[in-house]
Amino acid sequence: MFVSIDKEFVGIERYLTTIIYYLDTDTTFPTKVFYAECGSAFVRKNWTTSRGKRKAWQCNNRYRVKSQISCHNNHIDEETLEKALVIAVELLSEHVDVLYGKWNKILEENRPLENHYSTKLAEMKNKPSWEFDSYEMCQVVDSITIAETGQITVRFLEGTEVDI
Repeated sequence: MFVSIDKEFVGIERYLTTIIYYLDTDTTFPTKVFYAECGSAFVRKNWTTSRGKRKAWQCNNRYRVKSQISCHNNHIDEETLEKALVIAVELLSEHVDVLYGKWNKILEENRPLENHYSTKLAEMKNKPSWEFDSYEMCQVVDSITIAETGQITVRFLEGTEVDI
């Protein structure tokens, strides 16, 4: 019995170490970006071009088998993802009445976790001009889904979705 618990603990410890590694590196969107068609996560690639290094995100299923394209999607630059997130926060600011109604309902139903996420999102949204901050982004964004058509959907942890 103790042996299986020790094995489970070691597995959890490895998992947490992996998460901490991703949070310590400059990878801005770990486990946040997904492809709508196949549901797979995007991974960051560092591409070298004539103008220097470029950070791009690409579906993990794109080259599952070496030299064979299995997922027909395009990559997206990290700068584009950051701009999309800023636009999503600006769109939230345009629909304040709907948000406050939703947040009041969360408060009335005594859902502490969603209330915490709502508070963090409200703090971020109430700034005069919000510029991209990866730390704040990780506190409020659940996922970013990219469709083949180029549509980007940002889902916040308290449940709000914004289509760009």
